[in-house]
Amino acid sequence: VGIWMWGEAIQINSASGEKLAVVLIDTQGAFDSQSTYKQCTTIFALSTIVSSLQIYNVVDAIQEDSLQNLTLFVKYGQMAMEHMKQFGTPFQSLCYCVRDFKAPEEYPFGKEGGRQYMEHVLSTHPGQADELRLTRDQLSASFSNLLCYLLPYPGMKVAERRSFVGDVKDLRPEFHEQVRRMAESLLAPEALQAKIINGKSVTCKKLMECFKVYVETFASTKIPMAENIVQANAILLTNEAIDKAKEVYCTQMDGTWKYRSSVSEKKLERRHYRSERAAVNIYNEYPKMVLNEAKDEENRTRLKEWINCEFERYKRLNAAKKEASHGNTLLLGVGLGVGASSAVAGTALAVAAGVGTAGVAAVPVVVAGLTGAFGYAVTRGSRRRSKSCEDIPLLQRIGGSFRR
Repeated sequence: VGIWMWGEAIQINSASGEKLAVVLIDTQGAFDSQSTYKQCTTIFALSTIVSSLQIYNVVDAIQEDSLQNLTLFVKYGQMAMEHMKQFGTPFQSLCYCVRDFKAPEEYPFGKEGGRQYMEHVLSTHPGQADELRLTRDQLSASFSNLLCYLLPYPGMKVAERRSFVGDVKDLRPEFHEQVRRMAESLLAPEALQAKIINGKSVTCKKLMECFKVYVETFASTKIPMAENIVQANAILLTNEAIDKAKEVYCTQMDGTWKYRSSVSEKKLERRHYRSERAAVNIYNEYPKMVLNEAKDEENRTRLKEWINCEFERYKRLNAAKKEASHGNTLLLGVGLGVGASSAVAGTALAVAAGVGTAGVAAVPVVVAGLTGAFGYAVTRGSRRRSKSCEDIPLLQRIGGSFRR
């Protein structure tokens, strides 16, 4: 997939004083003569669903075909509202970036002119075809925020020469000024949004899981369909439910030894049954999108099998603690007891950090265009200090490249 992410995060401070990490992202050109339809659709779909802001680059004007390229997300939005209405709007922000705009007298360059132009493009009227009206209505329902920026011609050195390598001095001053204003507006700390998937902020670690699930889902079909996105999100929700249930089971079982070094086998068994019921209840009540009842029951059975395996481990730990407490020497007893206690105490933490959503929320933003795109990801620092980017929320942004 033609998506490239900068390997180093750029840290900034938000308006509230939180640390943000910005990661630049780039996508290859989409819907051009160099790429297959599947490649274009996959890149466009993947960049949109993992981003809190999608910047869509077009030249001259917003044509009808550039709206129709969003049909996949409109259809997904309809399905998402049907199956996942409790999670709110399916996507966050979509920004059209129109370069070489030809009518600045009617709609001035910049954000305000873009807002007026977008209202004109998305307006509906009685004589309009049903398909065109539906696309416009559903776009507004599928994205929580629709933006548009109008940019002038960048200059001959940029648009008409292959030798352009990105030097700012080669840009027309007017174009440079409008790009600066757009960047300041979109990248302002108060404008950054945390990435939301299935109604929840996504951590950096969780975002990688999302990428994996989405890529695997898209790879299994000829062309990404709205059903594929729904299926991928259903998998993510199920994984979250299972992880939360595992965490609940381990947390309750770890509490068995809170006030004593070991317990009887019957007491441990009773604790196991209570913890198992609590975990299964968490799974049953967790917000999910059940597309297949048989698959849901299979996941529930798989969870119970995992719990039974964990129970066997807890029994071995309890036996080790009993043996340690009756050791031949005090030193041996204390040593084994501390080791066993440490092993037990770390269980819930390991589950939460290893398979859960530990870390910080992620906020991705993406820009896709007819001629290419670049972007950035921003993560918000957690309250606890950490040097790892996995421990701060991620925000991805992608902006468009301005070469033809």
